[in-house]
Parts: sequence; C-alpha cells; structure tokens
Amino acid sequence: LADGTRIHLNTGTAIDVLFDGEQRLIRLREGEILVHTGKLGDLRPFFVETREGRIRALGTRFSVRQLSGSSRIGVLEDRVSVQPGEQPEHARVLRAGEGADFDRHDVGTVHPFRSTETAWINGQLIALDAQLGQVISELGRYRPGVLHCDPRAARLRVSGTFRLDSTDAVLANLQASLPINVSYFTRYWVSIKQVG
Repeated sequence: LADGTRIHLNTGTAIDVLFDGEQRLIRLREGEILVHTGKLGDLRPFFVETREGRIRALGTRFSVRQLSGSSRIGVLEDRVSVQPGEQPEHARVLRAGEGADFDRHDVGTVHPFRSTETAWINGQLIALDAQLGQVISELGRYRPGVLHCDPRAARLRVSGTFRLDSTDAVLANLQASLPINVSYFTRYWVSIKQVG
C-alpha cells in the first residue's frame, strides 16, 4: 500500500482500503489477511476493522480472519490492541505468539499462535497433530464444491504439510496413510469416511 504496508489475501477474501489524513483503515469484509504494517514514521494509527470490532496495529505483523459470528486474530511480531465493537472497554493487547477469537462483546481466551498458521501465504497447510475434520475444513476453502468428512473420520489425528494448489493429491495421500475412503460423487462433491 501507499505507506509501505504489505497485505496478503487468503482465498475468498475481500477488503476495503481507506486511508485519509487521520487514519489508515483496512476493512475486512470476508476471508483472511496477513498484515505487515509499514513506515514506522507514519503517525496515523493503523486499524483493521471486522464485523465484530477493531484491531489497532502497534508496529507489527499479524493475521485476521473473519469467521461466522466472530473474528480471529494472531500476532507474529510486536503487539496489537483488540477492541470489541459494542464493548470497547473490554479491549485487550495481544503480543507476538498470541492469538484469540473475539466477538462484538468480548475477547476470548488467549492461546498460542504459531507462524505455521499463516503457511497459506506460501501455498501450504501445516497440520501438527490436528483432527482430520479441521484439516478437511481448511482444505475445503481452497477447492470448489462440497468436501464432507464423516464424524468418525473427523476425529482421526493427522500431521503433515499439504499443498493447497493440489487438494486432490492431498486427499489421495491422506487416504493412503489413514484408515479412510475418499469418494468422488462428482468433481465438486467429495465424501471422506473412516473404514474398518
């Protein structure tokens, strides 16, 4: 952007950029972004706004994802201030390595945030002892149609690095290494079930 800020947009993402003499504002309409703020000499405050509230960057690199009914923030460098839209007095500062979900009223429990959670900027999904259901849900963001995982298979644990530009190959590898069956009813309707 004009101030040197770099923003990476994940799949299915839409933003508005509103810079004026008073502030630098990014409005996240949907999806997920990774922000690396620029020009420490720029005195205008830098905000990211979601449906649930506002994040103020304090010279930093961070990720923001718009979920259904909440927003997810993860900090990679320095700090951000998270302010729920309807209860700004519940603002909380998050530091590097911390993440949280927030809604219009409160900021949830702070949890560890790892750089692997932003591997999508390199076209990868990194899973570390994750539930298969979570991995399949994330893969579904990068392919058209329905990717369904039955509840039994969803509880299986998986670790690995997966390429987001080749989801069919990822599904084939998962089928080869886990007790699951991947069925293609059409190109756009895929079902995953546990076998045995």
